[in-house]
Amino acid sequence: MYFDNAATTPISKNVKENMDTIFSNFANPTSSHKAGIDVRNRLDDIREKIVDIAGNRSSSVIFTSGASESNYQVIKSITEKHIGKKKHIITSDYEHDSVKKHFKDLEKQGMEITYLKPVNSVILKKDIIQAIKENTILISIIHVNNEIGAINSLDLSDIENKEIVYHADCAQSFGKINIDMKKNGIDIITFSGHKFGALKGVGGIIGNKRLIKPIFYGGEQEYSLRAGTQNTPGILSVGLSIDSIYKHGFEKVKTINEKFRYELGKIGGIFLKENITSPYILAVSFEGVPSEILSNFCSNKGLYVSYGSACNSEKNNISNSFKYGFGEELSPYVVRISFSPQNTMEEAEKAISIIKSGVEYIRRLI
Repeated sequence: MYFDNAATTPISKNVKENMDTIFSNFANPTSSHKAGIDVRNRLDDIREKIVDIAGNRSSSVIFTSGASESNYQVIKSITEKHIGKKKHIITSDYEHDSVKKHFKDLEKQGMEITYLKPVNSVILKKDIIQAIKENTILISIIHVNNEIGAINSLDLSDIENKEIVYHADCAQSFGKINIDMKKNGIDIITFSGHKFGALKGVGGIIGNKRLIKPIFYGGEQEYSLRAGTQNTPGILSVGLSIDSIYKHGFEKVKTINEKFRYELGKIGGIFLKENITSPYILAVSFEGVPSEILSNFCSNKGLYVSYGSACNSEKNNISNSFKYGFGEELSPYVVRISFSPQNTMEEAEKAISIIKSGVEYIRRLI
């Protein structure tokens, strides 16, 4: 039973049922013949679908290999011309490594970075506003934290300095919960298809393409901003998967999440508040039950959960996200359970039973 959907999701039912269509549209979308034009038109239809969901029809979509590449390209595009000019950036202290490590590198090159600390697991709008300086060029805040599921408010529409670029890493939220770029004053968001049932190896940048610069050169694909033949199967899978998940996934996942909260709460599970977290991610701490041991117990029983981000699974240190969500004392005992619309209530009940037996077994040993 797979409950590690924040790491990656299985491909959606809609994608599985249309694999023949996906792979029969193999023509190069930049070709001038009819087969190429047909594929290009399909990709453009998907761009339209994406900007509708993102809430800004005037945005462009630049397809990439995923959110990590997209985050890198956005940050480099905004900051490169300012290297050595002592400019200022605002971000959070629990960003994904594809953002955090880039900013750590920019610090070494003379950029001033403000790392905002979450308050009760979330970044406060007032803290962002108060951190703005005359030399601020970029605000980059994760929408849904990938380890604890905390949802940060995206509304910065009333920032006075419109020259500041506002970027949100939406890898854990795009296609799942509402974003509305235009209403919230967001310039650019980034996403990964495999987080919502598409094939791996595709993602994108959504926003004002005039803000983006190429990070390597070649052909004129993606407005000459991302060279290389497009990953047509991946992009087509985005179009197919986003329909089913965005329209039908939220309520089903919310119901399953609530079932886990209720049942695991009976054995001392400690959670973040439901009203500040995405229903797709449930971080839970069982005091005194080491998360790695519990995760391994579950894995041996055929249940797959995690004890942190898959990107950091080989590190032994406890993540900032867990510390901000649960505090130093409870952080070693946090496991992350994450959902997709493909999970069923029957699976949930079996998973809950395994987790309960694991917690009870480990408590007896320790």
